[in-house]
Amino acid sequence: MPELPDLEVYAGNLTKQLSQKEVADVFVFAEDKCNASQEKLQQSLISARVDSFRRSGKEMHINFSNGQKIGIHLMLMGRFDIVSDLEPVPFKLLAIRFAKQYLTVSDPKIWAKITLNPVESKVPDALSADFTPSYLVTKLMEKKTKQIKAFLIDQSIVRGIGNAYVDEILWEAKISPESKAGKLPSDVVNCLHHSICHVLQRSVKEILAINPDIINGEIREFMRVHNKNRQHCPNGFPIKVSKITSKTTYYTDEQRIF
Repeated sequence: MPELPDLEVYAGNLTKQLSQKEVADVFVFAEDKCNASQEKLQQSLISARVDSFRRSGKEMHINFSNGQKIGIHLMLMGRFDIVSDLEPVPFKLLAIRFAKQYLTVSDPKIWAKITLNPVESKVPDALSADFTPSYLVTKLMEKKTKQIKAFLIDQSIVRGIGNAYVDEILWEAKISPESKAGKLPSDVVNCLHHSICHVLQRSVKEILAINPDIINGEIREFMRVHNKNRQHCPNGFPIKVSKITSKTTYYTDEQRIF
């Protein structure tokens, strides 16, 4: 599943490729995955220009010059493509046509969700100014008995972090994924907040270094622990793999349980 760093990179690359391009047509191939009909999308978007792509949590928002917006949640296997011909693209859900190319959203599982004019969430994004250490402390106290892994992937607490990056964050902060949210000391909470921001921002740079133009797929080979090709973390500890909160979790014995 694309997570925050993946989508952050997609947003920049899609903006570079499609900014200021005028919408010529819109096609919906699975109306049950969209909150608006093809006709409504055509009325809303044709002749508008793309302003930008912006990530919001785990969603991509496409902003248009007429004030309209499309929200896209790729879910597990959804992807963006820019193509000159729709025919070869399998599992299409949405296509936006420009003069000589299409932006497509496809998903073999048909789980991706498309929303015309999505309502902005009040839950802070993991890289937003609203996600402060004090906010994190408040939420940890509200969810004292929750395991920290489950806490960090809960999109009603903080948006954008998924399974793979939680493992990377907790490893960097040296916190066991089985720790209880309410038992983290204040200095560890500060370390956790720093690790969230640092790991996510660093990962954006690492993805760009490997594939500067990526708009789909996941790059994971740089990951320190959530990496099936690694036997040991950079510190030399063996990487363990277990099911924690129903998620495949990578961690090491250097991570303390609280």
